Amino acid sequence: MNEQCAKCGGACCKVLIIPARDHAEREWIEGRAIMMTDSQAVIESRCRHLSEDGRCLVQDNKPLYCKLAEVNDAICKLCMVAKGNALTKSPDSAKTS
Repeated sequence: MNEQCAKCGGACCKVLIIPARDHAEREWIEGRAIMMTDSQAVIESRCRHLSEDGRCLVQDNKPLYCKLAEVNDAICKLCMVAKGNALTKSPDSAKTS
């Protein structure tokens, strides 16, 4: 885990971001989401490859989603806001489309 990720506690490893585009998806998600945007929902879901101390156990062979993750991109910011770790608490600043 890089230094920036360590500061937020690896928020992206503790939530799952899923699409919530239509009424049926949103209705199913409503009671499960810890945060919602216009098109996405954030659900608590700790990665099974995350150690107790917050380190990735499959760093050299991590899933594509994790390889594509960038520190401070929109997904990162959305995860931090959802987990309450962001410098700014505004969900609008973390919105992804």
